[in-house]
Amino acid sequence: MVSMKNPHYSGFWIRVLALVFDGLLGSVIFWLFGLLVYSSVGGMEGLMMMAMTGSVPAWISYLQWALSIAVIAVVIYMEGILGGTPGKLLLGLRIVNEKGDHIGIPGAILRYIGKFVAGIILGIGLLMVAFNVKKQGLHDKIAGTYVVYT
Repeated sequence: MVSMKNPHYSGFWIRVLALVFDGLLGSVIFWLFGLLVYSSVGGMEGLMMMAMTGSVPAWISYLQWALSIAVIAVVIYMEGILGGTPGKLLLGLRIVNEKGDHIGIPGAILRYIGKFVAGIILGIGLLMVAFNVKKQGLHDKIAGTYVVYT
């Protein structure tokens, strides 16, 4: 729990840095996925054959879907239960509700959906973080959340 009497809201650029850390971690995960696919289809020759024939084994598509769903589930779990993504946690940031508590799974789902809404019009809903006192993006306002320093 974080005290919300005099919270120190995190600004735009520190949240961007957290996103960069998360992106690097995600890149490593997807690189490992690519390495798995590459080795299982017979290396470069197998990839070239798939490209020329336009045929991709069904298991690759299923694995892509499973990995995407797993990533979304992990993000929702981390934000809802642990208080942030790896980048936010590394930088000492927490996602909290108006009471300073973790937002829980329902709050994290609402916040995740809110990110799509916030990004619809040129990302203006995401840029709102830089221009309001409580440093909330549209997704934070939708979910009733704040990102604060711990």
